[in-house]
Amino acid sequence: MAIAIVVLGRWHPGGVALAALLFGGATALQFLFQALGLAVPYQFFLMFPYLLTLLALGRVVGRVQAPAGLAAED
Repeated sequence: MAIAIVVLGRWHPGGVALAALLFGGATALQFLFQALGLAVPYQFFLMFPYLLTLLALGRVVGRVQAPAGLAAED
């Protein structure tokens, strides 16, 4: 999840902070949904932050470029 936060933040400290807040909020919602006592198995709520990670990465694949300093050298 940390790698997804950095990718979504586009390697910029401000963007990474916003992405971390997004995923932190998803984790907080997971606990809130469990506390509400809904008639849904808790495993679905545990899955929520990770599902959000996959959806977010799926949207940015191919649009985000890593910094040149991370490129593999031949």
